[in-house]
Amino acid sequence: MLKFNAVTFAYTSDSSPVLEGLNLQIDRGERVAVMGGNGSGKTTLALLAARLLIPSSGSVVYDDSACAAGVVFQNPDNQIVSITVERELAFPLECRQFPTDMIRDRVEENLVRYNLENMRDVSPNDLSGGEKQKLALVSALIAEPEILILDEPTSHLDLRGRRILYEAIEQAEANNPDLVVIMITQSPSEALGFPRMIVVKGGAIAVDMAPGEIFRNRDLCRSCRIAVPDNNFIETIDVSKLPIAVSDHTCTDYTDTLPDNLVETENLSFRWKDGAQVFDGLDISFKSGRIIGLAAKSGGGKTTLGYLLAGLLAPTDGKIVWQGEKLSPSDLLKKVSYLFQFPERQIFADSVYNEIAFGLKQHGISDDDIDKRIKWSLEIIGLSYREFADRSPYLLSGGEMRKIALASVIALRRPLTVYDEPTAELDFTSVEKFKSFVRDVKNSGMTQIVISHDTDFLFDVCDDIVILKGGAALLSCDKFELIKSAGIFEECDLSTPGIIAACQNVSLRDFVVHNRIGSITELSQKLKQIA
Repeated sequence: MLKFNAVTFAYTSDSSPVLEGLNLQIDRGERVAVMGGNGSGKTTLALLAARLLIPSSGSVVYDDSACAAGVVFQNPDNQIVSITVERELAFPLECRQFPTDMIRDRVEENLVRYNLENMRDVSPNDLSGGEKQKLALVSALIAEPEILILDEPTSHLDLRGRRILYEAIEQAEANNPDLVVIMITQSPSEALGFPRMIVVKGGAIAVDMAPGEIFRNRDLCRSCRIAVPDNNFIETIDVSKLPIAVSDHTCTDYTDTLPDNLVETENLSFRWKDGAQVFDGLDISFKSGRIIGLAAKSGGGKTTLGYLLAGLLAPTDGKIVWQGEKLSPSDLLKKVSYLFQFPERQIFADSVYNEIAFGLKQHGISDDDIDKRIKWSLEIIGLSYREFADRSPYLLSGGEMRKIALASVIALRRPLTVYDEPTAELDFTSVEKFKSFVRDVKNSGMTQIVISHDTDFLFDVCDDIVILKGGAALLSCDKFELIKSAGIFEECDLSTPGIIAACQNVSLRDFVVHNRIGSITELSQKLKQIA
């Protein structure tokens, strides 16, 4: 069905190849997961498979010259072109010159199938990140392609959105048993749902076999910068013998000593110009010096609240108070840094150096200090100053571009930073470095708000977690208090963190809370020490 013969590809004639001498064959009906570190060549492989790029040398061969591919990119904004949802679904059919009656019928069928009827006349620009991703998926499927290529499509989706995605893929496979599905992902649990997995490293195939076999080789996974699931070991432990005998341990001893509020919303309301109400009388506080996770389903107001706190939007009513003083949006802009959900929205310079330097120059920082901050910020995010400083941000991978946007934000060293989906598209090593980074920032006394769908990540790295639902703060507390409210995640269309799911056993729950364990990986490590 699809064969790569010694494929080499470089984006410019004077740049190093992204892929070099790659050989790969995928047969009809195969479902293949693709993993690898940022910049390893995963997206380039996908673009070559979709005929959106031509190899510098070698060939990509199909067994049918008319073979069509549907692609869902990392960022749906890169492929959405129309002014309404309905028109977006019609566009790929029009490009393939489908008859008008068939276009009308297929669009209507897919609007109903994927619960988009109420959005048919909505501009895609007004959708949340998760809603855009779903629209991109349906647009890719509507013409019934032979190859479906998904480039980290779940990175911005809530629990319901992911379920819709998986159901859509299953339905597409049922409709066409010969459909080839290629899923690029950073999630081990997602990869385990595929019978075959390819790991890309340094522009070549490092390993190609069943994902379960790959994940058993921890050293290989670490060298390829991919995560390893740790759930299996926990299931073998007799948790009744864990060294703690607290029957009803709570987090009171931690929450009683919380610091003062840094920023608060008081009776905050916000309504978009089209009349859509997001918040109506929202009261919520964020503690100074804490790492605070902000979670909600797609379209639940996370990003809107982040924009309000950063002064990028003005409240319709109510106020934002900073250490007891009401601040205007212009005041907040000077105190809060914001990492956008899609980094290309804040990247505009011709080089990585100039991109990071821009904000620093606006604050009158000296050239010598600018150099030091740029080197420091690139080191923090794990990119070489020598290799990346003079490169164009637009020629970087999605994960690398996200890192550059992060470097631009952290170089400012403001008292509050808001990160909007900061780990989307990052590989395992980069996510771990980001966790270390935000913990270091916390130790310097700064406050950070992390917006994410990834509840495992939030529970691991954050001190407090805020869950929004229906324009209100459904819950705001020390993260370990959530262990007593495990059902709240699915209630809000969010995945239950693995560590909370594991804590349904009372003995294990007490052990986790007592030791302040934030992740399945950390729990597995501690259990191995006492096993």
